[in-house]
Amino acid sequence: MSREVLPETLDFIFQVVKGAPERELRDLEALDAKMVQIFGAASIVIGLAGVSSTSQGSTSPVSGLLVAALLAYFATAALSFFHLRLRDFRRSLHADVLWKELWQFDVSEIQHILVEDVSVAYSHNKLVLHEKGRTILAALVLAGIEVALVGVAIIWSRLD
Repeated sequence: MSREVLPETLDFIFQVVKGAPERELRDLEALDAKMVQIFGAASIVIGLAGVSSTSQGSTSPVSGLLVAALLAYFATAALSFFHLRLRDFRRSLHADVLWKELWQFDVSEIQHILVEDVSVAYSHNKLVLHEKGRTILAALVLAGIEVALVGVAIIWSRLD
């Protein structure tokens, strides 16, 4: 079997992967927007904690619940910061080098170079996107815990 890439195979692969970097960037932006929304919701919920004020002493169960909710909020804030920090995200942009470095190559050779670059970038970006997905899940869990704690504190403060 020949190791030579068939031109139609290369063209097919090129057509499939040429939009991948832009799709990955949209995924990255969507994950970052979700994290901002989660943190915004967590901030609103912690603000509701003021509604649960009670005349009970500072050692009441309500105070303990609110402290735990505040800790969950701080953990969500730290996770949001970690998630939104600058990351090395590879994009396969070649406008500045296509002419300067590749003008002497055949179209199929250029396509091969571009497909290889997109493949390497995708492998790197896949790890970044998976990490961001895990931090989104962790932030949702923490925000859910915070909501539950604040909700229980509000209900408990109203029982007395």
